[in-house]
Amino acid sequence: DLLEKVHVTTGEVAASAIWQKFWNLRMDDSDTLENHVKEFRSLTTRLVNLGKTVDKDQKINVFKASLPARFNTLKVVIQSQTFETFEDLVARVKLDDENQQMEKQREDQIASLARSKASSSSKNKSNNNNNKNSNKGKGKAGNTGKSGRSQLKCTISWCPHKKGHTADRCWFSEE
Repeated sequence: DLLEKVHVTTGEVAASAIWQKFWNLRMDDSDTLENHVKEFRSLTTRLVNLGKTVDKDQKINVFKASLPARFNTLKVVIQSQTFETFEDLVARVKLDDENQQMEKQREDQIASLARSKASSSSKNKSNNNNNKNSNKGKGKAGNTGKSGRSQLKCTISWCPHKKGHTADRCWFSEE
């Protein structure tokens, strides 16, 4: 008799704890939908194994509420839809999740392409500047402006204008 009371109490306490987890379950943004569905199914199975009834509407409503903000648009869309089974809802959410993942991949590819183009563009500008400066100092092409020139010093001993350029760009070099 005492053992039965303890077992019933323990079963009720366990069921109460699982119900609480069930009602408060929320999918974290870092979690995958697959893991979230597994956790949700595990909780409902544990409740059923303890003799509790979890009907279709409870599953559907709690699952909708458990989804993170990235599914808000879907939540609005499916609010007016009826699902024959919980699995129908899961299938619809999986479809939306796959679409979100494809959209993110597309955005990542576009961003990568933009970075690649920007990098290529800056390399071309650098190459163009190097080509402009390949006159080895014959003329003033390639100077970086007054502030940049004042810091440069020519190392050729006979150059009368030591400041403002380097030896490889000296007007007075022998080349």
